[in-house]
Amino acid sequence: MRKLSLILPLFLLLACVDEEIFDPGKNLSVKEEDLLFRPGQMVVKVTPTLSSSLERHTGGNGKINPVEISEFQEVAGIIGMESLKRLFAPAGVFEARSRAEGMHLWYQVSFDPSFSVSRARDLMASHPGISAVECDPMKRLYADTVVEYAAPSGVILSGAPFDDPLLYRQWHYCNDGSREGTAPGCDINVFPLWKEGVTGRDDVIVCVVDGGVDDTHEDLAGNIWFNPEIPGSCGYNFCDDSPDVTPDDHATHVAGTIAAVNNNGLGGCGIAGGDHAKGIPGVKIMSCQIFTGNESVCSPAAAIKWGADHGAVICQNSWGYPELDETPESIKAAVDYFVKYAGLNAEGVQTGPMAGGLVVFAAGNERRMASSSTYESILNVTSLGAGFVKAPYSNWGAFADLAAPGGYKPNRVLSTLPGNRYGWMSGTSMACPHVSGAAALVVSACGGPGFTPAELRQRLEESARDISAYNPDYYLGHGLVDVYAAVNALPNTFPEYFEE
Repeated sequence: MRKLSLILPLFLLLACVDEEIFDPGKNLSVKEEDLLFRPGQMVVKVTPTLSSSLERHTGGNGKINPVEISEFQEVAGIIGMESLKRLFAPAGVFEARSRAEGMHLWYQVSFDPSFSVSRARDLMASHPGISAVECDPMKRLYADTVVEYAAPSGVILSGAPFDDPLLYRQWHYCNDGSREGTAPGCDINVFPLWKEGVTGRDDVIVCVVDGGVDDTHEDLAGNIWFNPEIPGSCGYNFCDDSPDVTPDDHATHVAGTIAAVNNNGLGGCGIAGGDHAKGIPGVKIMSCQIFTGNESVCSPAAAIKWGADHGAVICQNSWGYPELDETPESIKAAVDYFVKYAGLNAEGVQTGPMAGGLVVFAAGNERRMASSSTYESILNVTSLGAGFVKAPYSNWGAFADLAAPGGYKPNRVLSTLPGNRYGWMSGTSMACPHVSGAAALVVSACGGPGFTPAELRQRLEESARDISAYNPDYYLGHGLVDVYAAVNALPNTFPEYFEE
């Protein structure tokens, strides 16, 4: 059955509730609909028969001249098709498994940008060699203003396990209820784990699909993954098709929540940031850049798959499609691949700390009972303020899996910013890395041979704290993530993993 998708604008889901919320129009005309898509671009899934023909005409740059493909000549001439290129690039030693999952059937199509996107979509969908069509979204940054930390150095938090001077500002890790608008215990309950020495592990890699992470930040540099095949590269820039990542506020903030270096006398802490004073490294951050500033001209799906092929076992995504109520097919394909193959080598043998991967998405900031990340293989995160109550901007609904602190004025989330800066942000974008960081810490404590994403999800979801009494009108998932309870929820099946 041929599938035709209307993929609408992609946003980073970092919204302050006093920002204007975009309300899409109803019954869009063709002309209005075209404004929602990037001109001259779409993604298609081809049949195996057409794929064989396309591959015979693929040039050294990976692109195909459509005029050379007899099956495409008519439609290519009408829409001014310029080139085709595989959405998921050839994967070297992982190409066999990529083909087994049909990843080679997805193509990026470039055509005349003056031609109607909706008309081009319809023409491509009617082609017998096309099984799915997705218009390429106009991607915009959807964020609140960064509130930069400008106060004097912080004080060491009494009773805290680490000496990081801004930790006392990170209520989302340990909330005693002393600040205005907060409630004691509205946090992820990570302090008990840190005090027991569970702080992270450097074979646990988290790919941050976002803008670019600042790999030189004083409080992040020690926990950055670097590509062994490309010295100095901390990931991949899918916007520029380059290994050179460009730092971004949003991505660097997200990364800091997951893995800012702990106990180093600098800045704040990351959930799985290790213990610098004891020589214990934290989890590693891999930067998969899909945004440059407020724009994105590349496929998030390609970035998700790339993370799995390069060693990540947790995939962090604080972005989404605000107008969609379901997950696009190309994203589903990438998510399925990540869940199945992360942590495995080309022969299918587990080489990472988990046999498979976990993909985490932000639920969205549109204040609606819907989300674009509803696919069952995705762990979907809603956002709380500092008092157990749903943050006003957060989406909610049956799709939700877990809630986490995302902040709301005046109690936003404090983390790293490029250039050795620190600042507050709020949104489901900030809730999402709390779950990714918690997941990374659970894998650090419990991962090993045979440990699976299914067990990881079970630990996170079944140990979550019930917050339904605070939110009787909103379903936010199983509850507030509790990382201490998640680590201790089930017997540790793999103690021998830590005996070396």
